[in-house]
Amino acid sequence: MPDSDQNPIGMTGVGRRRRRAARALIAAAVFVMVLPLALFLAGPPTIGGMQRSNAIADIVSFLVIGGGVGGMLLGLAWMIRIYRADPEPDESSFRFRDF
Repeated sequence: MPDSDQNPIGMTGVGRRRRRAARALIAAAVFVMVLPLALFLAGPPTIGGMQRSNAIADIVSFLVIGGGVGGMLLGLAWMIRIYRADPEPDESSFRFRDF
């Protein structure tokens, strides 16, 4: 049980610990997004491919990579949206419509 000096009376500090955990998860998501970019930039330079370029393969690879990056950005935006949401909605919430 946490000390009463750290938390206001009647509070256990669970919400604060969960907010810290949520911040850590968002930081981990940002790290996972930045790591492939850093690895790509740290790779050795190449002089050119050993095969001919295929326009259709280039378009497909761009779409696959773009879809992956877009999915990661969408997931990060969703995590931030959930993190910033009000944990205690007021009475106008849909749950309290009938009361």
